[in-house]
Amino acid sequence: MAIELLNCGDGAWTAPGARIIDRTARKRLPIGDDGFERAAVNSVLVDKTALISDVLDSGYTVTLFCRPRRFGKTLNMTMLKAFFESGPSGLADASLFEGAEIWEKDDGAYRSHFAAYPVIYLSMRTAKGDTWEQTYGALKDILAAEIERHSYLSESLAADPAAVELFDRMRTCAAGESDYAGSLLYLARLLRAYHDRPVVLLIDEYDAPVMAGYSAPGGGYYREVVTFLKRLFTGPLKDGGEVLAFACLTGVQRITKESIFSDLNNVTVSTALSTVSDERFGFTDAEMAALASYLGCADCMDEARRWYDGYRFGNVDVFNPWSALNYFNYDCAPDVYWGNTSGNSVVAGLVSQADEDTLGKIYTLMEPRGAVEAPLDLGIVFPDIGVRSDALWSMLYLAGYLTTEDTALPNNTRVHRRLRIPNAEVAELYRTEIVERFTCAAGGSSDLGVFHEALASGEAVAVQSARR
Repeated sequence: MAIELLNCGDGAWTAPGARIIDRTARKRLPIGDDGFERAAVNSVLVDKTALISDVLDSGYTVTLFCRPRRFGKTLNMTMLKAFFESGPSGLADASLFEGAEIWEKDDGAYRSHFAAYPVIYLSMRTAKGDTWEQTYGALKDILAAEIERHSYLSESLAADPAAVELFDRMRTCAAGESDYAGSLLYLARLLRAYHDRPVVLLIDEYDAPVMAGYSAPGGGYYREVVTFLKRLFTGPLKDGGEVLAFACLTGVQRITKESIFSDLNNVTVSTALSTVSDERFGFTDAEMAALASYLGCADCMDEARRWYDGYRFGNVDVFNPWSALNYFNYDCAPDVYWGNTSGNSVVAGLVSQADEDTLGKIYTLMEPRGAVEAPLDLGIVFPDIGVRSDALWSMLYLAGYLTTEDTALPNNTRVHRRLRIPNAEVAELYRTEIVERFTCAAGGSSDLGVFHEALASGEAVAVQSARR
């Protein structure tokens, strides 16, 4: 059933609990476009700009937002950059936010923060390789590019030839590893002095190089990347009090025990268990219904709920936004859209290496209204996998393959929570990996039918024979 949308002008339509922005009125969906400045001009957006007020009102110095992949983290981070960043040439575009919730909220009270800060923005999603040398090279390129983006700062160094030389080496990838490990604090201090304003630091997908380091072939380079990132982050986040307004980071994993943040006591972590900004990542039911009505797809909502709803973040139920957008884009054809964005390594690894007890629990999850009881430690570290029996459930939860309504006491790692598969899309991912496991165990797809018949008939000897 379609809901009534109120046209507010400036390309904004509202309904109870939702606001849709479409400057062009072409109803073009931002598939694969997570840059806010482009998407806000060219595409339909579900308005998440109230995250800006969350960040400003919280008073937190450093906030880490942990959510599964494809839940809008990068779009939100580029939105923060577009709102807060000032520049020497005054290029900030207020039209990107006119009609959005943050522009109207509290009678425009937050407009005073628009284009009011110098911003450092890093996306680390490309900083991953098979070796530490490859990943460090990518990190160096990312850091040098951000310094080059602020190349105007060299003007303020003209009186000091040595300082100019260091700046030029930093922005041309010619500096040493120690220089780049301290580059964020270095750049923040230069920006603070030049603009005479505190700096906003935004780091997207901070954990991508860590996950690459852990999973790399030949034992990986986990320790090397963790050591470098600790040096890189500690400078501005701990020692940058005089230069930093605030910092926001995003990632999938909450890597706190791994010494990256071990020297910091000012990091506030918002996970899927937290109520902090719980409705800013993913689409709420009200937002999904408003978007469906705007696109003329209101009759598809029941099917969309079955396939892509079912996540609980804090106190809010949300849809997977990537899957929802693709569902509408493909004329409301249900399919596994989210799973196809990666190799599904989390589920594949769990199923392929699962012992009989773990596999039994997976089968329980696959049953109607199936669930398992397990504690969640969202500060789980990669070396715990294979050592701690509960580590995999925490990893599956962080990655978005499980969810729970038991979100009270989010920092209590002893509470057993009822974990379940969120929706039909994720259930299909489990089902695919289980079939693949038994296809391999049975010796190939030609023998899987025999294996299935043995399971169905309860012929234990035949089952064991097929699995060998």
